[in-house]
Formats: sequence, C-alpha cells, structure tokens
Amino acid sequence: MSSVPTYSPIAQVASGSGPLRGDQSRQAAPTPLANSKDRSASLKYSTTSIQTNGLLKQQQQQQQQRSESGPLPKGGTQQDDGRGTKAASMKSGDAGGDGEGESGNSLGPTAAMHWSRITLRGSALPPALRAHTTTVVGARLFVFGGCDAGTCYADLYVMDTETQWWTRPRTHGTPPLPCRAHSATLVSNRYLIVFGGGDGPNYFNSLYILDTVTFTWTTPSTLGETPSARRAHTAFVHNSDLYIYAGGDGVRALADLYVLNTSLLSPQNPTPALTWTPLITRGTTPQNRGYHTTNLIKNTPHVVLYGGSDGHECFSSVHVLDLTNLTWYQIAQTSPNLPASPPRLSHSATQIGSYLFILGGHDGAHYNNAIMLLNLVTMSWETRSITGADVPEGRGYHTAVLCDSRLWVFGGYDGVTLFGDCWALELGASAYLPQITSFEVGKTAIGDDT
Repeated sequence: MSSVPTYSPIAQVASGSGPLRGDQSRQAAPTPLANSKDRSASLKYSTTSIQTNGLLKQQQQQQQQRSESGPLPKGGTQQDDGRGTKAASMKSGDAGGDGEGESGNSLGPTAAMHWSRITLRGSALPPALRAHTTTVVGARLFVFGGCDAGTCYADLYVMDTETQWWTRPRTHGTPPLPCRAHSATLVSNRYLIVFGGGDGPNYFNSLYILDTVTFTWTTPSTLGETPSARRAHTAFVHNSDLYIYAGGDGVRALADLYVLNTSLLSPQNPTPALTWTPLITRGTTPQNRGYHTTNLIKNTPHVVLYGGSDGHECFSSVHVLDLTNLTWYQIAQTSPNLPASPPRLSHSATQIGSYLFILGGHDGAHYNNAIMLLNLVTMSWETRSITGADVPEGRGYHTAVLCDSRLWVFGGYDGVTLFGDCWALELGASAYLPQITSFEVGKTAIGDDT
C-alpha cells in the first residue's frame, strides 16, 4: 500500500467524514483524503474452482445476449400509489419512458437501469441527513438518527415504498440518544437493533431494540464482554445473531469482531438476557478501519468487506470473511488488463443477487455518484448502462437499500451540501438479479491463512 500524507481527522469528523477521532472543532468541508492506489488490495479475477448453479449460468448468458432495447423481465408501470396519485416513467433519451406522472416520480419500465427522483410526501418528512441508517422492514424503510450540519437526531421516520408516503410513528419506551454513524440492523424480520454511534465528541456502545410491530424501544440487559464505544462500524446478522465489526473510538480505528446472541429474541421472550462474545479471526486480517461496508451474502456464511479508512488511508481492498472458520481472505488482482478496485469510504454497498452495488462515497480525491458492480462469483468489477433525466449528485454518508426490486437512496453529504433527497434506481433488464439466490462466492487468499 502506498504511503500518503495524513489528513486532518478533526476536520473530517466535524464534516461527517471522519469516523475515527473526536470532534474538536467544526469546519465547512472535509480535508480530502490522499488518493491511495492500494495496489496490494486489488481484485483477483480468476474463476478457478468457482461453481454456480444452472440458473445463475443461464441468467448470466442471457444477460450477455440481451441488448439495451430488450424487454423488462419484471415490468408494469406503477399505476396508483394508494393515495390516488399516478406515477409513470420519466422520459430520458431512449430509455422507453412514457411521460412524467403527477407526482414527478418515474418508476416505469425501461431496459437500462434508470434513476428516478422520488418526491417526498407524507404526514411527516425527514430532514436532510447524513450518517443515518435506513433499514428495510417488509415494504417499509425505517430511517433513524443521523445529523445535519450541527445537530444529531434520535428520530424515526418510516416510508412505505408502495405508496411512497412518509410518517413519523409514535414510539413507546426510551429511544436511543441522538446519534450518527451508528448501526441499525433487523433481526428475525421484527427487531431493529441499534448499536453504538456518537454525537459530537461522544462515542456510544449502548444497545437498543425497537419492536417494529409495537414500536416499543427496550434496553436489554447484556452479559459478557461488551464492545468498546465506537461509531462508523458495521453490523450484519447471521443465523439471527448480530455481529459488530470495526469502526473508530475517537482515538484509533478498530478491527475487532463481536457477536450478540439475538437469536434468543422472540415475541414470547422479547427481553432475554443477551451475551456479547468477542471473536478471534485468522487469515489475512484486514487493517483497522471505519466507514467501510460489510455485506453478509445471503444463503452463505461469507461476509464481503470493502473500502473504509483508518484516518490516514482510503482503502480499496476487498476481503472475504468465512464465518464457518472465522478466516479472512483478501482478494487479489492477477490480470493488469482488468480494472483494479478503487478506493472508497462512506459509500454504500447493497447486495442484489450475485452482485454488490457500490454507490458513491469518497475515492481519496472527491465524492462521486458512480455505481460499480462487484460480481460476487468472479470477484470482478462490472458496469451497466444507467439512464435518467436527473441523477443523484455525488455524495457519501447516504444510505442505499434494496426493496421491491429497486435500490432506494436517501440523504448524504458531499463536503458542502447536506442532502435530503430520495431516489430509486430501477434495475431495468437486470431486474432478474434479486432472483439469484444460490451461488458460490469466489474467494482467493493471499498470504498465510492458516
């Protein structure tokens, strides 16, 4: 990895882009990170020993043969949003749009992937936010916490993706303190678990659970070794247990992994005594970092880690953690003719079938609005044609989630502007991707993994 000059961690934190050190002052924009080539952490594109099922192979062949004018496998213009407002697809070049609806939203069929700006409507609208969380609960998006230029919040907003209607539900119990750069993870399709985060110079390791049926907050008692206070960490759920990884504590970046046995939660036992357990990993261990992404690949024991920063370096490395043996593998590049993994922090990573959709973030020089696709089978980067009369501005600290075969994006920050907009990415001819649920994650270790 190349050596780069140190950027100001105080400026980064004050602007929302510094995950690792305490707030001492506020500045209008972050000091740019130096551009890290991180050559040793690029991707390997060998497909040796990769096995896929027949469906995946067939769909990949169909994708290669499909022209840009091909039909949309999952089509149909949204005719009514449940409140009498019709939404039609937006005109955009040759994207196949049929006009703009009354609401200004375009969620109609198109062969290419297509951006649509979603008009915010509802009884209560969220403010512009950064470092918030968005969690999918059925057909609803739960947006919690985050901050604006100077204030952190502990508010919960919910958007129904079928009607695109926002509400601010009344909750019961004691909610978390105002926070940003926390995690909010759904367990057993019901319990939203909020961990960590911070507000200004304060870092938290508190744990809260929201029952999304009763909208009741609880603070469970826990046993074991509690993770240290942190923010800019990531969380994922495996076998209904919650995992917390890395982040920053205001002094340094972290690289630890904890598991909480949230599989004990149930409607019959909503307040069990939960136990934290630190996990020791082996293999090619990633560097300490925050504002990275981790995705547990559905129906597999594999977690894909991408990007992040330790406060000095913007990482481009991709790692895979096998939860069956707690072994890390770093993905390496073998062909100089294929694109290397670019550096990213404060981006989003969303699994859609056998791909991770990487959106936005800071690349070591600036914020961007690029969408990169990481093929989880070949571990190679791919691109798709994306249309739209309007597209999201470059940003980081936003959220992007998959719901109803669309990628929903909300909020974010570009170092100057705080965003409160909402977007939907229609998958177009790639709408079949969420149906791919069985494949083997490609991974190749470099270094000693014993």
